[in-house]
Amino acid sequence: MEYTLDLREINLDGDLLDIGKENYGIIYNLKKNMDDEISVDYYSDSKTLAEEEKVFYDGAVLFFTMGKIYTNSERRGIIKHVWDLVKNDGYLYIWDYDKKSKEIVNAKINVLLPGEKTKSFKYRDLNPINQLNIDLLKKVVESYFEIEKVDFYDKIYFVKAKRRERTADENIINRGKFKIHT
Repeated sequence: MEYTLDLREINLDGDLLDIGKENYGIIYNLKKNMDDEISVDYYSDSKTLAEEEKVFYDGAVLFFTMGKIYTNSERRGIIKHVWDLVKNDGYLYIWDYDKKSKEIVNAKINVLLPGEKTKSFKYRDLNPINQLNIDLLKKVVESYFEIEKVDFYDKIYFVKAKRRERTADENIINRGKFKIHT
């Protein structure tokens, strides 16, 4: 299968943390076309940058990363970790493949970037047990971030979410889950 992902109109403001198991160079190239000064850090280690260096980012990107993690508890751990690293008004951006259980994925993904550039990469998930769809992802993300936007590009989805603030007790996150609808 072959998919085209159009990122020509995507705007990622501020200093970004690109978290991933593989570096496709997509986020760097996207930021390079937006800003004169580029600040994209890559992080795939288990140590917490916020604790070690007191570095906080305007946003974090998970570009085809969550699907490579096989359990929801590990996914939740990464989202919590990102929440720790992003500023209070920061954002989380996720692009991933909508994979069902028993599905084998061997796809070529072409990414359209600003400036008439195109980057391509192979996305493979040969584990028939693994699954990640937007509903599973929402359950993991909504504990720490407020989802503002979800877009689909065929089998690929994009999620933009704003960081939830801490409450008075720093160990409890303001979930804002209970709302009255009239």
